[in-house]
Amino acid sequence: MLGVGPDCLAVYLILTGKTDSIIDKVHCEYLHIAVTTGIPSLVAYMVFLIIIAKKILDKYKKDKNNVIIFAIGLSILSYLIQATFNVSVTHVAPIFWAMLGIGLNLAEKGEENEKQELL
Repeated sequence: MLGVGPDCLAVYLILTGKTDSIIDKVHCEYLHIAVTTGIPSLVAYMVFLIIIAKKILDKYKKDKNNVIIFAIGLSILSYLIQATFNVSVTHVAPIFWAMLGIGLNLAEKGEENEKQELL
């Protein structure tokens, strides 16, 4: 339930006698998070991603001509789909996290002005 520790799956499997071979990682990012850091960690990660994805989608629905928010949203969605079949790699992960930050910033840009107009 709480996982075996970050990048400790191979050690756990060998020490418990469940395998004789060396296991690198679980080749699904979501399953890897659940096994190593626990199910609560996976739930927190998924909630975080859903919040950002919802904000980006709402921004795109308001302004369908915004090609940048569409491209960023599509790149995030593409990464999340491929994460089902592969674990994050150090070459791609920083770009994904940067896209999440840029997408969230663009999605929230203008919300302050809309809130002030309502007041």
